[in-house]
Amino acid sequence: MKKVIGAVVAGTLVAGMASADISFKLQSRVRPSLYTSTETYADEGKKSTLWDFGYSSHNDILGVYAKGENCGADVEIALKNGQSSYTGTEATSDGSTQAIGMDGLYDAWMNWGAFKVSFGRFDSRFINRYNKSSVEGGWADSDTAKYGVSGAVLKGIAGTGNEIGNTFLFDFSNATAIGGTKNPALIFDYTVDADAAKILLKGGFVASNYKDDSEHYAKSESKNLQGAGYVAEIDVTAEPVNLQAIFKMPTQHTLGFGLYADVKAVENLNLAAGFTYGQQSEYDYYKYNANYSVSATKGTITDGGAYATTKSTKAKFTAYAFDLRAFYKVDAALTVGLVGKYSSIKQDGQNDDKAVSALELIGTAQYVASDLLTAQLDLTYAMTGMGVEGLKKYGYDYFGIRPAVKISASKNAAITAGFEFKTALNAGDASDAKTGNVTKTSIAIPVVARVKL
Repeated sequence: MKKVIGAVVAGTLVAGMASADISFKLQSRVRPSLYTSTETYADEGKKSTLWDFGYSSHNDILGVYAKGENCGADVEIALKNGQSSYTGTEATSDGSTQAIGMDGLYDAWMNWGAFKVSFGRFDSRFINRYNKSSVEGGWADSDTAKYGVSGAVLKGIAGTGNEIGNTFLFDFSNATAIGGTKNPALIFDYTVDADAAKILLKGGFVASNYKDDSEHYAKSESKNLQGAGYVAEIDVTAEPVNLQAIFKMPTQHTLGFGLYADVKAVENLNLAAGFTYGQQSEYDYYKYNANYSVSATKGTITDGGAYATTKSTKAKFTAYAFDLRAFYKVDAALTVGLVGKYSSIKQDGQNDDKAVSALELIGTAQYVASDLLTAQLDLTYAMTGMGVEGLKKYGYDYFGIRPAVKISASKNAAITAGFEFKTALNAGDASDAKTGNVTKTSIAIPVVARVKL
C-alpha cells in the first residue's frame, strides 16, 4: 500500500511540474579583497589588511521560478557569509567560527485577466534605475542609484558617528521596501491598456509596525495594534516616457510620496529623474508625556523622562530628495553615465537653515573591449554634511576613484578586479573628527569571482 501511495504522490508532483514552465538559477559569488587600508583622524598610523575575506559577504543563490496558467511562484534562497537575516555559525579550518546565514525572496501571484494579486517578500519596481555596471561592484550600482532620500547624510566615507542612516524614504520607488528592507507584502494591481498609454493601478499592504500602542496603555487596558502599512501606486507607459507616482504610509505617523520618470529622449540616450518627499509626524514607539532631548546633528531622540523604553527612537522630521540619471551609449563598446542625488532632512522645530543635506555624484565610463575583457572607470564626489555650520572640518566631503577590469571565461562566469580609493576633501581642523573616528582615506583592491547558471 505504501508503494502505491508513494507512486500516486510522485505521479501527482510530476504531473503538476509538467503543467508549469519551470526555470532555475544558481549563482555563486565570492568577494574578498587582496588589500584594504584605512586611515582615520584618530589614528597615528594606517590600518591595513592583506587577503581580507571579510571585506564583503560571500553570496550563493539558488532560485526556482515556476509559471502556470494564470499563476506563478518564485523562490530565491541566499546563503551569505557576513550579512544575513537569519544568522548562525560555521567552523573554519583553524577551529574558529564565522557568521553564516540564510536569506531570500519569495512571491506568488495569480491573475484574472487584467487583475493580479501578488504576495510574499519581493521587489516591486517600475521606473528604470539605470544602475548599469558592466563589472561587479561598480559604484553606478550603489545605494545612490536607488530613488529616494539617501542614507548617506552626515556619513562621510565610512561613518562619522552622526550619520542619520536609512529612513523610510530610502529606496522609495520600490513599493514593497521600507527603508531599503523588502518586507512581506500583499499587492493588488489592475492594468488598463488604452490606445495612447498603458496604465497600471497598484495598491496593497506592506508588513510594518504601523500601529503599536502598547507603550501608551496600562497592562489591564485594551491595545490597538496593526502590523502592516499602506502603499498605492500609479504607473503610466506612453512611449517614449514612463511615469510613476507612489504613496506610502508605513506607520500611522509616517507618510511620503514620490514622482519618477524615465525618458528615451533620443537614440542611445536614457534619462531618468525623480522627486521624493515625506515626513514623520510623531515620536514613534514612545509615551507621549515623556521628556525629550533632541540631538542637534543626529536624526534621533533620547528619552529623558520617567518612561524609558528599549524600543527604537525616531524624531519628527521632514525630508526630500531629487534624483537624476543620464546614460549615453557612445558606440557599440563605450557607454558613459551620470548618477546624481540631492537629499535634505530637517528635524521638526528646526529652522530651514538647520536642515542637513547631502549631494552625491557618480560618473562612469564602461568599455566592452571584447567578449573576454571589459573595463570600467567610476568617479564619485560627495558632500554629505551640507548645511551644518562647523562640519567642514569633519571630513564629510570626499572624492573617490575606482578603475576595474572584468575577465570573462564565458557569458556566465567572470572575475572582476578593481582598485578603490577615497579621500576626505574638507579635513581642516581634525580635533572633532578624532572623537568620531572619521575616515580620512580608504584604499581597497577588491576581487569578485562569480558563476551564474
